[in-house]
Amino acid sequence: MLWQRPSPQGYIEDVPATGYDDWRNGARAGIVFALGAVGATSRVTVRRISGFSTDTNPTMVAVAAALAVWRGLGLSPLAEPLERLERVMLSSWQRSHNEIPVFA
Repeated sequence: MLWQRPSPQGYIEDVPATGYDDWRNGARAGIVFALGAVGATSRVTVRRISGFSTDTNPTMVAVAAALAVWRGLGLSPLAEPLERLERVMLSSWQRSHNEIPVFA
């Protein structure tokens, strides 16, 4: 990891080889949602998950993962999947900090 200046929130945290299972499961949820929303099947490799423990939760990771999948596939989802991502993301602060999102 490159040295980074701290923000008012602290230092960026990179998910290590073990641990941060909630963030990992958030990424998985976002990937599954993104592929299903566009009817695609693909193998996805996550190279890095980073965030601040002060404001990153599994839902934020899921949203970032979903957007990355669509970008990687060169696809633009319809408005409904994007609205669902936004709705779940904005409501994530009203749920348990470690809750894995459900995009139903």
